[in-house]
Amino acid sequence: MPGAQRHYANGLSKKEYDFTKAKRGPVVTPPPGKTRVTIRLDKDVLDWFHNQVDESGGGNYQKLINDALPHAGAKRWNRQFGG
Repeated sequence: MPGAQRHYANGLSKKEYDFTKAKRGPVVTPPPGKTRVTIRLDKDVLDWFHNQVDESGGGNYQKLINDALPHAGAKRWNRQFGG
């Protein structure tokens, strides 16, 4: 429908959004020593980490993944980083 105005769930139309002062980049700057990345994980792997957080009563699934990665590749990790 050329020329038709699309209305979004919040009731605004595209013409009502003002991005003149918008900035590109991450919304939150990562803390020192952390790097923001995007990776694709299998759903069952991500579900497992989410379930671990839920079963423990809360926490951060990303921290669990970060903690697990060095252990999963410990031999290679130790050879490369001397840990």
